Amino acid sequence: MEISIIFNQMIVLFALLAIGYIAGKAKILTREGVKVFTKVIISIAQPCLILHSVLSSGISISAASILEYMLISVLIYAMMLIVAFAVSRLLCIKSNKAKENRNLYCYMCIFSNIVFMGFPVCYAIFGAQSALYIALFSLVFHILNFSLGVYFLSGKSNLKDLKRLINPPLIAALMSVPIAIFGMQAPTVVMEIVRLAGNIAIPGAVIVTGATLSFFPIKNIFTDWRIYPVALVRLIGIPLLVWFVLKQFVTNDVILGIVVVLSATPVAMSSTMLTIKYGGNERIVSSGVFITTLLSVLTIPLLVYFLLA
Repeated sequence: MEISIIFNQMIVLFALLAIGYIAGKAKILTREGVKVFTKVIISIAQPCLILHSVLSSGISISAASILEYMLISVLIYAMMLIVAFAVSRLLCIKSNKAKENRNLYCYMCIFSNIVFMGFPVCYAIFGAQSALYIALFSLVFHILNFSLGVYFLSGKSNLKDLKRLINPPLIAALMSVPIAIFGMQAPTVVMEIVRLAGNIAIPGAVIVTGATLSFFPIKNIFTDWRIYPVALVRLIGIPLLVWFVLKQFVTNDVILGIVVVLSATPVAMSSTMLTIKYGGNERIVSSGVFITTLLSVLTIPLLVYFLLA
């Protein structure tokens, strides 16, 4: 694979993080400004990004094959959920204060940055044929991220407040299911609208994360020791498990490689925005995003070399 692709993405990502961090320190993005910007990204840009990724994927395989791949994606998330639940409970067993945040650690083990990191890395390794599979995997991600993920990040201990689980990105993800299955197309003008609006989502999420980090002392980003075992699970444990289990019955090397790479990406950038919007400890989540992103520049190439070469 082109290792330079990963490094280029890291340079872009950390440059955007730095822009957000400077904007936060300079009070260009205040806490209130971050909240407003977050609402724009989640309510407008993110749904458009989801719709555009599916509409532009160029569906060319049967509905049965799509369903089979989506079932594989669901299986992967089921495995991650089991591992994340066990790890987060184990890390917080001796601390009542940590128990308040264990759902955050659970989230970080499950939901990865498949859009910003997964897309370009998979393109570099597998070419244009990976576009459809990435879009379908991200579809399952979005449905779970904006339902189960919102629950994990909201700081709530129950599901009574169901209104927070019904949100624009989840609606867009659900709309994408029939689009993917039936290969539906959209007029050119609609495609351009969702493309332009969706383009805000990724850089916006990174800038929000950088601005959020600026609200806390630098030393606090690295002081939560629980983030490091979570990072090892997120970046190494999960992709190894996915590779081992799926290798037993998935015969298509391209599909196997794509899901392993997508499972190896760092914590999802959307986690910071969701934490800000729905409540929760944004410092822990932003630190998790930063640390796992930093480590992934080493872990992704190593995993690709040893598992997929």
